[in-house]
Amino acid sequence: MWILQRFGRQETPGLLAEQGEVLVAEKVVGFKKIKMGTLENVGSGEVELPQQEMQTTSAWLTLDPGLLNQISPRRDDLVDGLRALTHLLHHLAPIFLLCDIRDIGSWLGDGSPAQAGQVVTRETMRAQLLQGETFTPTIYLYDNQPGGIGLAERIFEVLPDLLARGLETLEACACRSGCPSCVGPVNEVGRQAKPVALAVLKRLVSRR
Repeated sequence: MWILQRFGRQETPGLLAEQGEVLVAEKVVGFKKIKMGTLENVGSGEVELPQQEMQTTSAWLTLDPGLLNQISPRRDDLVDGLRALTHLLHHLAPIFLLCDIRDIGSWLGDGSPAQAGQVVTRETMRAQLLQGETFTPTIYLYDNQPGGIGLAERIFEVLPDLLARGLETLEACACRSGCPSCVGPVNEVGRQAKPVALAVLKRLVSRR
């Protein structure tokens, strides 16, 4: 994920939200077998396909390291929680945009582009976030159409409402650690993911 141009900026305590043009590079390196109903991973395999690039628009959220330190001193718990938050916002955004979830892409990065020729998977990005000298996790929600069709701009406009709906969803869900109805299956996101995501949203929404 490369940021090409910035068009808009919103800054609130603990959060910097921006909107602009990005270059998304995707390379399929494997597949998962997903269990119907629970969306749990029950198997995987490797494939070799060429990399695809798309220039589009995106909204991205960079969280203040100071706010994250208030929630947990452990980077692994924070990364799990932010991955869960990315999943939640990705699945709630279509409610506001009146689109299909496949019209929007999501990614949790560290605010910097990958090196040329490097294939970054969710696992390698997790390792990069955990081991990097600086900790600048950034949530991207991008328009999954070349050039964009206005979805990222709309996400940027409704961001306060999207975060508030995310908080409502987590508080209303009866699960303790995560489930397909909120942040995703607990086996995929980790047992601290939901509590961390909830703590992040409580701080962000209360400061609107």
